[in-house]
Formats: sequence, C-alpha cells, structure tokens
Amino acid sequence: MTKITLFFCAIILASTVALPSKQADDSLIDIVKQIVHKIEDIIDEIYNRAPGIIDNFADKYDDNLEKALSFLDKVALEGLRALKPLLDSIAAQSNDAGKKLISCVESHDTDIVDVRIEMLRGVAKCIKDGLVTLVKALAPIVKDLSGVHDKAKEAANEIDQCEGNDAQTLLCVVQVASDLLKVVAEIPDAVKGDIQPVIDAAIAMSKIGLQCSEDQIAPFFANSGKVLGEIASCAAA
Repeated sequence: MTKITLFFCAIILASTVALPSKQADDSLIDIVKQIVHKIEDIIDEIYNRAPGIIDNFADKYDDNLEKALSFLDKVALEGLRALKPLLDSIAAQSNDAGKKLISCVESHDTDIVDVRIEMLRGVAKCIKDGLVTLVKALAPIVKDLSGVHDKAKEAANEIDQCEGNDAQTLLCVVQVASDLLKVVAEIPDAVKGDIQPVIDAAIAMSKIGLQCSEDQIAPFFANSGKVLGEIASCAAA
C-alpha cells in the first residue's frame, strides 16, 4: 500500500513540476476517478447479484447447463464445418477412396461434435451436487463483504466531491483512491472466518470433478468408436 501511495505522489509531483500554473492533467484526474468507480462497480455487482445467483444456482443448473452446451455445440460445429474448404481441397487431390472417406467424415460432423458434447454433459451432471455445495459455501463470504461494500460506495461518493483540475484536486482523488485500495485490502480479513468451508468444498469438488471425468472416458471412447465405425462403413460402401 505504501508503494502505491508513493507512486501516486510521484505522479502528483511530476504534474506540479511540468505545470508551473499548478493545473493538473484533467485526463489523469478522470482516470483515477474512473478506476475508483470501476472498483466500486465490481464490488457492488458482486455484493448485489451474488445472493440471487447462489440461491437460484441449484434450481437453474440444468437449464443453464443445456444453454451452455447448446452454445458450445453450435460453436464446435461451425468450427468443424469451417474446415470444409480444406477437406474439399484434399479430396480434390485424392483418389476415389480418399474422396469417399472425406465425404463420409463431413456427413458425420454432427455426430463427431455430439460425442464430445455428450461427454461434457455427463461430467457436468455428475459434478452438480459438489458444485452446488461449493456455491452455497460462498453465501457467508458475500455477507462478510457488507462492510467493504459500504466503504467502497462511500469512496465513490467522496471522489465525486473532488472537483476542479488543479493539483489539489489530484491530491484529493489520489487520497480517495488510496483509501479505497485499503478497503479492498481488508477483504481477506473480512472473509477469513468463513473461508475454510469454501476451501473444503473446493477440495471436495476437485476430487469429484476428477472422478466424474474418469467415469466419462469409457463412454466417450465407446461412442467415438461407434462414430468411427459408421464412417468406415460409409467409406467402404
């Protein structure tokens, strides 16, 4: 924190030396104000939205999962189909068997993507309970941020009172910014009493995630083998 304060002081000194009229750089004052408001916005967003997200996480999990998988499916399929010009170019230089194989691969693009999406769906459904437990463990942490949230809003209000474009105004905004950074530095102490359950839930979640991933390996290879078999049969027909 001392280094940050000294850094800001150096900026102020440079401004006063460069401007004998003691007119501070408007853009520098605006930048500091924007930083303070951005930090306050982030804290405010977390504090106000987190409780609702935590409370509804379990109920909305399946719907949000399907939306995410649908998006990934679309992106993956578009990415695979973007390779079509390259595959067509290779096919044009290949014999009939090569042309047939590439054509069969292209006709199974949806199946190729679906195998991977299904693996992700299996892992995501498997880790649901562990992830819900982890998210619920965050609820006390959010409540712990009440004091930090209030101080951050105070800082944002205070910095708007720093009016003008002279060195004194720059000193004012830097002081408020320094105070806000001190508030942010209080977060570890504010949440330390409730952090252990989060750590425990995160450790448990990592173990669950590993096991769920391992459980999906066999189905993934089985489904991949089925698709490869269909492509091979198509090419041999």
